[in-house]
Amino acid sequence: MITAQEEIKSQLVGGHIPVQAINRCINPRLDPKYSFNLYQFLSHKHKYLTNIFQDPSDQKIYIGLREPDGAWYGAILKEVFEKGSKVRICSYPKSWTQSWNDITFSWWEGYFNLGTAIMDEVPASANSVPFEKIKK
Repeated sequence: MITAQEEIKSQLVGGHIPVQAINRCINPRLDPKYSFNLYQFLSHKHKYLTNIFQDPSDQKIYIGLREPDGAWYGAILKEVFEKGSKVRICSYPKSWTQSWNDITFSWWEGYFNLGTAIMDEVPASANSVPFEKIKK
């Protein structure tokens, strides 16, 4: 039998995942390892901003949505963990985001397993290794 997390993981690659599906897996009331701020961000205001991208120039990780024209809409993930639904959402032009790496699958897989501890694994500076290369 497929678990809810396995079902969500199968939908992560290359698409937009409805937040209701993710929130069934990351509800902090059911498992305290998950972030209430991320849960709130996805639940209340930003229901389709579930894709995760990393800027290779400074290693910052963003949560949001890439538009068909290449523009990107979202927020810095660390700020979502700190501020929840009060975080500032920005739109980034394709010229800024075309080199960003899509790490949606690997990040959500890590979050399902580690919860908020995944933020301890996120590179803090440009001198850090990319997220995908972190050994678990």
